[in-house]
Amino acid sequence: MIRNIGKSASIALQNIKANPLHTFLSTLGIIIGIASLVAILAVGDGLEKFGREQISSTTSLEFMSINSQQTEVVDDIRVPLKERTPLSYEDFKELESVIGDRGVLSMSNNRTGVVQIEGDTSSSSAFLLGHAESFIETAEFDLEGRFYTEDEVRSGERVTVLTRALADRLASTESVLNKHILIEGEPFQVIGIISNEFLAERMTAYYPITLFEFVDGRVSYPDMLFRANVVEELPSAQEDAKRVLSERYEASDKKFRVATNEGRIAQFQQSILIFKLVMGMITGISVLVGGIGVMNVLLISVTERTREIGIRKATGAKRTDILMQFLSESVTVSLVGCIAGLIVGMAAVFAFVPVVKMVAEIDFPVAFTWTTVGIILFIGFIVGMVFGTYPAWRASKLTPVDAIRHE
Repeated sequence: MIRNIGKSASIALQNIKANPLHTFLSTLGIIIGIASLVAILAVGDGLEKFGREQISSTTSLEFMSINSQQTEVVDDIRVPLKERTPLSYEDFKELESVIGDRGVLSMSNNRTGVVQIEGDTSSSSAFLLGHAESFIETAEFDLEGRFYTEDEVRSGERVTVLTRALADRLASTESVLNKHILIEGEPFQVIGIISNEFLAERMTAYYPITLFEFVDGRVSYPDMLFRANVVEELPSAQEDAKRVLSERYEASDKKFRVATNEGRIAQFQQSILIFKLVMGMITGISVLVGGIGVMNVLLISVTERTREIGIRKATGAKRTDILMQFLSESVTVSLVGCIAGLIVGMAAVFAFVPVVKMVAEIDFPVAFTWTTVGIILFIGFIVGMVFGTYPAWRASKLTPVDAIRHE
């Protein structure tokens, strides 16, 4: 069987060499269609790679956010929730005990307010950030003094850590460390001063998240942020976080949102897939025309080789032998057209990309994968089988006597 297929392929290649122009014109549709498909797949894979790099550079993929849902879907319309469920510090500690071995979990909330030295009439506006004690592990900065502890957070101690910019603004001549200041009129002890390049100009005061449960008499809705040690551990951490919340709250999926940035990549990949499918269907028209060309080549070949078919049958060849011979030739011609289209498509893409880079002024990549090659070869095989079936069937139906007498 394999030897017969190889022999048929060899005969097909000889026919291609004998009539190169005729074969080229007949398979031109396949070449154009496959070249276009190769370009689309390469550009699509390049866009996917480019988009992933852009998303990764603007949003860290190792992060997961946990927060209260603000809306719900009613009759396919998203509306604000009438009653939101706030995350508590106890929720934070429970989640930390379950997923803390795979990264760092923090809890925070923010608002703005007025800060001033106790007994001083001058004041400064500042960002007021409520944080859990784990905040010290989530950022890199220089710390003078100390950060507040878990016990201080649990008991709601009025302690605060200021940025260097705010500390200098409040007291330019002496340090405010270990002194008391007023935050929104309430006394707090300054236990630390932090600074880094990012915080150089920020007026910020940090204090225990438990003091943030109510702001101006209203319930506060803090957020949690988890940073995984490695990205691969994020899916399991996400599932465990959802499980913990479901154990603590009824209908937790409607009350809380546990999200990662992988969702953005998944949406982008879906858009690229739709682009590939739609453009692939359009280029499939050329492949269809090329398949008709292959059928034309095979029908002509059957007519020209009628006497050869009759002689083969007279010497013992079966219908299946003739059928397999012409099907093999059809697949060979189709594959040759697909390989030619693959080469043309790759050349066109490499010529096109520098133009895009020059016009758009971005480092736009293209990607050729083995998946693309596999798709092209599969298409070549299917086109050869589909459009070679009728000519092969017609050849196998010829009787030896009629075939030998054919002029």
